Amino acid sequence: MPEPTQPHFSHLVLFQSHSTFSRIVSFLTLSILSILIFDSLGEVSTSSLTVNTVDDIFDSALNLEDTHYKEGYSEGYTDGLNSGKDEGNQVGLKTGFEVGEELGFYRGFIEVWNAAILVEPTCFSSRVQKSIKQMDELLRKYPFSDPENESATDTIDSLRLKFRTICATLNIRLEYDIGLIINGLISYFPCRQYKL
Repeated sequence: MPEPTQPHFSHLVLFQSHSTFSRIVSFLTLSILSILIFDSLGEVSTSSLTVNTVDDIFDSALNLEDTHYKEGYSEGYTDGLNSGKDEGNQVGLKTGFEVGEELGFYRGFIEVWNAAILVEPTCFSSRVQKSIKQMDELLRKYPFSDPENESATDTIDSLRLKFRTICATLNIRLEYDIGLIINGLISYFPCRQYKL
């Protein structure tokens, strides 16, 4: 039977040093994590350093949904502002073009009616001529430089009403619509008959 050997203390020392080494690594890891985490939070008391480190790590994991919600909201808000500006610009251009087109339509008729009056002053009754002058004044009063002016809507409504009145008096059916304009122009000139 072999003799019992004495225990080797070298293994024990190695084991103890390994345990000490892992403790040092754990302590350093926690210290580095706490420095990184609490550096952004400001000064923290050293007595609560290890407790707060663990709590903060779990808090950030638990608040992940809230963090993503806030980031998504912020991105959505920014994208909404950008697309809202673009959409507002497009709507403004379209509306401005439509208003300008309608005002040009009325201006064209005023010019034609005034030219007809110059050629033949008795072409229209004095009542129609007065309405044409009033319509011309309304069109000149339109606030082109300030489209947000409240009188712009009133002016264009008055122009529409005055145009309908003149057309009804002349017994022609015209409205601001491209299809009706082409059909109505043939029977427009009451002064003379033109062959097309």
